Amino acid sequence: MKISEPIALQALAPIGALVGAPLSGVMSDRWGRKEALVCCGIPYLIGYLFLTYAHYMPTALGFQALASTGRFMTGVGMGWAGSCGPVYIGEISSPKLRGLFGTFTQIAIATGIVLNYGISSIPKITYFHSSLVAVGIVAVFECLVVWLKESPSWLIHHGQHQKAVKVLQWLRGPSVKVEQEVERIQEAESLSLWLAMKEMSTKRHIAIPIVLVMLSMFFHQIGGAHVLSTYAALLFESAGVAEPELTALVAVGGVELVATFLTILVIDFVGRKFLLVLSSIGMVVGSAMLGAHYFITRPSTCDSVGSNNSTGDFLLQARSGDMFENCINTQFAPLAISSAVLFAVAYSIGWGPVPWVLLSELIPVRVRGAASGIATLVNWGSAALVIGVYLEYSEAVRDWFAWWTFAFLNTIAAVFAIVFIHETKGKTLEDIEIYYQEHWC
Repeated sequence: MKISEPIALQALAPIGALVGAPLSGVMSDRWGRKEALVCCGIPYLIGYLFLTYAHYMPTALGFQALASTGRFMTGVGMGWAGSCGPVYIGEISSPKLRGLFGTFTQIAIATGIVLNYGISSIPKITYFHSSLVAVGIVAVFECLVVWLKESPSWLIHHGQHQKAVKVLQWLRGPSVKVEQEVERIQEAESLSLWLAMKEMSTKRHIAIPIVLVMLSMFFHQIGGAHVLSTYAALLFESAGVAEPELTALVAVGGVELVATFLTILVIDFVGRKFLLVLSSIGMVVGSAMLGAHYFITRPSTCDSVGSNNSTGDFLLQARSGDMFENCINTQFAPLAISSAVLFAVAYSIGWGPVPWVLLSELIPVRVRGAASGIATLVNWGSAALVIGVYLEYSEAVRDWFAWWTFAFLNTIAAVFAIVFIHETKGKTLEDIEIYYQEHWC
């Protein structure tokens, strides 16, 4: 298989998300947040069924066709869920718990990474088995999501006041008075798609928080986390680690999942801004260390086979016979593992979960459906960009410089968080909207 083929397959998922995100935004505004969540399972099921039966195709072309279609459709589901999920969470959560629940999106992503590495590390596992597991997970999700309540905010803005009160009472508890919350929701006007687009382009207090969310989503993807999760096993294999898939499972997938769970405990106490800045610092150090690992190991015996220590070269050359044995450098394996762990932890406490929380908090309710679709579009567009160009970039400038580029980008992310992110912990969605009205009108 050519090196461009698996990478194109990898990029198809975020490309599919570019389609799913705006569709989800339109549907969640028109038919409801819950209905959008229910429907997001459909492209997932279609995609994983295609991936399941790709295993049975007798020709490579047939396999590629089904696998590519499957990856694209699962990407549509990713974009769909990534748009309507955080909006729904933000609208049903109380201010004290919104940060906690907002991290669930990243927990789902981290869990997926763990499952991916875990299943792929099992001998004789094929597309059929892993995709069949995914079909089962989506089926369970569909069975559970139908029992969810519709967003009270969406109900109120679509004339279903009594139903919204009942939902809020169910969410907050029978002893809690919800009248004030209902009044705050009523004061926030909800607009149609075209009016929402007009508002976003003409009113600064609406446009500014949307731009901040879009930039947060950009830094969420552009800092190198997607590259690390995609190529972690290859990184450890090139460093001479005995069980690269298992090491990637623990050092990247497992660490990200545990760190994200720990973030749940502190996000509503220390705040979003602090976590973003701390995360940026850790990611700068981690990516700089990964660059140092590649820089130190670059004069390896791989030079004898024409490589100069890039991921693309290793993929292309180092998997055949003695060539692989000559290309590994085990002396600095601890540096590779510790760098990856540090980067994974840093990402998981800030730039992993927090942008999803900001997506649910900063966007005004009047344009929330359309704007969340656009922000998610930026997220997956950035992912497609990074995955699509990383190998070519690393081959052109070498992996060490590529990771130092990520260190530079993460430094910019830290400056962005310090200068532009306003702390939102403990505030109602309406209070956050009022802040931007007062400061940006």
